[in-house]
Amino acid sequence: MTNKLLATALAVALLSGPSLAAPVDAVGFRQRLGHYFDRLRKDPNAPPGFVVVVMQGDRTIFARAYGVRDVRTKAALTLDNPIYTGSTTKAYTGLLAAELDRRGLVPLSTSLKDLWPDLKLPGGINLAAVTAAKFLSHSAPISDSGLTFISNETGEWTVDMVPRHLATYARPMTKPFEYSNFGPFMYSVMVQKKLGLKYSDALRRYVLQPLGLRETSARLEDFGPQRIGRCNSVTAERSGWQVEAPKPTALLNAAGGVYTSGKDAAAFLKAFTSGGRSESGRIPAASLLRTVAPTSSQDSVTWGFHRRQYGLGWDIATYNDSPVWLRAGVYNGCRAMFAVFPGEKLGIGMLTLSDVAGNSFNAQAVQQAYDYWTRAPNAQSNAERRIAQFRTDAIESAAELRKPANPGVRVSSSTLRQYQGRYRSDRLGTMTVMLSGGRLRAHLGLFELDLTPTDADAFVNQRGLELEPEPVVFRRNSAGRISTMMWGAREFDRID
Repeated sequence: MTNKLLATALAVALLSGPSLAAPVDAVGFRQRLGHYFDRLRKDPNAPPGFVVVVMQGDRTIFARAYGVRDVRTKAALTLDNPIYTGSTTKAYTGLLAAELDRRGLVPLSTSLKDLWPDLKLPGGINLAAVTAAKFLSHSAPISDSGLTFISNETGEWTVDMVPRHLATYARPMTKPFEYSNFGPFMYSVMVQKKLGLKYSDALRRYVLQPLGLRETSARLEDFGPQRIGRCNSVTAERSGWQVEAPKPTALLNAAGGVYTSGKDAAAFLKAFTSGGRSESGRIPAASLLRTVAPTSSQDSVTWGFHRRQYGLGWDIATYNDSPVWLRAGVYNGCRAMFAVFPGEKLGIGMLTLSDVAGNSFNAQAVQQAYDYWTRAPNAQSNAERRIAQFRTDAIESAAELRKPANPGVRVSSSTLRQYQGRYRSDRLGTMTVMLSGGRLRAHLGLFELDLTPTDADAFVNQRGLELEPEPVVFRRNSAGRISTMMWGAREFDRID
C-alpha cells in the first residue's frame, strides 16, 4: 500500500470506527506519565510552566498543568490559562480552510487569478496555478519573503497592498515543498478578500465557536493580561527566567496566531481522536479528514519524527514506523506541539512556557506518552534515556541563549544622533532610527532592532530575527551625509 493510501486508510479508520488497540490501564498510564514529568521537573532548566493533555477516542486520559504561569508573581498555571501556540496555529487554519471549502465560501481551488485576474507576476508565474490548497500545503509555485516578514514581524499590511507587492517582489518557487509562513498568510488574505473577514474573525466563526473553544483566540486582547501563560527565556544579561512580551494581535496571523488553554487544546485534539464528535457535531468528520489528507510531499527527520507528507496544516509523519499527524510551534520563550496517532486514536498536546530545549522537551514527552500507551517493551529505558537527554540538551540550549552580547565600541551620543531619521524600503516599509537611553534603536512597524556600534558607521543588530548578530551599515553620499542604511542585504534609503 502506498504512503498516501495508508494515510487515508488510517484517517478513515480514526474518524469512523472503534479503536482496534487492546484496552490500556488508564490509571497505570497516568501514574507512569505523571512520574516521568515529576522527574523532569527536578531539572533546574525544566520549563517553569507547562501543560500536558492526552486524549484517546472521546476520553480525556491525562490533563495536567505544571508550575507557574508567571515567574514574577508565582501564580499557578492552570488548564484554563491561554498560552501562545506558534505554528501549531496552522492546524487550526487548515480546519478553517476545510470548512470554508465545504461551505463553498472559499474553495481550496481558489487561485490568485480568481482574486486578481489582471495581476502580472514576475518570472511568468501562472496565477491559476497558485491556489489556496497549494498555499496551505507549502507547495505553491511562488514566494515573497518581504510579505512574510511584514506579516510576521511588522504587522503593517493591508489586503490592497498584497497584489502590488507580489507584482514587484514575488519570485518563482522551484522546490515542490518549502515550509514557510508565507502560504498560510496568503490564504488568510484570500479569506479576507473573499469574505471581508479578518483571519481572527473567520477562525472564531467557523472553527472556534463550532468546537466550543471558549479560551482560544487569535486576538490577545480577548484575554486579560493576568490570565495568559507568560513565555520565558534566559539571557546573558540577567540571571533566572526572563518573561518575554506576549505576541501582539497585529502579528497574530494564520501561520502563527492562536492562544489556547490546555482545556481547549484537549477539546481540539478530541475532535480528531473521537471520530469527529466535536461539540454538537457542528464540524463534520469530512472536514477534519480533509486537513490530514496528503496534499504535498516532504522528507525530513526532526526530533525523532520522520515527516513524509503534508496535509492542510499537519505534517504527516511516522514515529518508529507508527503514523502520526504532527504540528509544532516555536516562539520566543514558548514551545507547543500537537500529535495525533490515528492507529490508536491517541492525541497528545504540549504547551510549554520555555524555549530552553523546548522542542526536544515536547517531542520526547509526546514520544514517551506514546510508548507508555502502547506498552512498548523499552518504554522505561526510553524514559531514563530521555530524562538524561533533556538534561544535556537543556544545558547546551541555555548556554547558547546566554551567550554574551557583543559589547561594541564606545561612541558619543552626539555621533549617534547623526544616524537618527527615517529610512524607506519599498519592499519592507519605513524604518525609524532613534537614540533612546544612550543606545541606537530602530523600529520597523512592531519589529525592533538594537544597534551596537562596532566601527565607523558600522553596527550589529542583536535583537529579533537572527540568533547571530546581523551587520547594519550606514552609507554616506559624496557630501558626507548619511544616505542609506544597509541591514544585512536589505537596503533602506534615508527619507528625512
